[in-house]
Amino acid sequence: MYKIIAMDFDDTILTSDKKVTDYSKKILSLYKNKGYIIVGVTGRSLSSAKDVCDLSIFNYVILNNGTHIYDVDKNQAECINLLDINVCEKITKMFKNQAIKFDYCSLNNYYMTRLLNRQNKPFLIKINDISEVNEDISKMNIFLKENDNIEEIRDEINSKFEVNAFIMQDSTSSEKWLVINPKGLNKCTTLELLCKEHGLTLDNAIFFGDGLNDVELIQNAGLGVAMGNALPVVKSVSKDITLTNDEDGVAKYITNVLEYSAEGGFYDIL
Repeated sequence: MYKIIAMDFDDTILTSDKKVTDYSKKILSLYKNKGYIIVGVTGRSLSSAKDVCDLSIFNYVILNNGTHIYDVDKNQAECINLLDINVCEKITKMFKNQAIKFDYCSLNNYYMTRLLNRQNKPFLIKINDISEVNEDISKMNIFLKENDNIEEIRDEINSKFEVNAFIMQDSTSSEKWLVINPKGLNKCTTLELLCKEHGLTLDNAIFFGDGLNDVELIQNAGLGVAMGNALPVVKSVSKDITLTNDEDGVAKYITNVLEYSAEGGFYDIL
């Protein structure tokens, strides 16, 4: 039944200090070698994903909440969809006075109107205005001065533009911000597309997540598993809950479920 093992990055396969433990690397590599399709599913860009993780433990990495599928072995990224630069400009102008900063994300880079001194990474590029972005835009982030009306702003953006605007929150922070993806595109739709390319469906996928952008995939995967540190809303829609990201929750769950299935035949194993 389960042939794809997919997982979020931050606060899921990554520990709190943004690393993948040696144990998790060992387990993911083991099951990749057994023939399972191992997929990272993240809001990060390709350069950002490479910065925190050796991607060789995966077969594929879904980037920017679904705009690209990176084939690790081929070192190739398939573009699923992009934002219209004119739409990004209009949204920026509309909410300029309400925002602390904007991020415009390409396949590899983040163009940011505000860059903290501690963020010293080559793929984080400080800009003053969207006109300085010289690449296709995959995803856009808006950080508001006040979040009291964040739902109304999300709804206004979705009603006026052909995009998918949603509220994002990680499990380790109370901070919320707006993410804007191409219309009809998110982590779930792109993993479903990847499943189809392999003659599979989401029913054949286990997915682990913790944050708001994981909810739809947690709900629709064959087995949606919330991390022990996940937001309450993620846990409420999951089929099961594992240990936290700092306790190798993904790797230990995979080992327990798949080893049990091999002995008890509860799941169909490759």
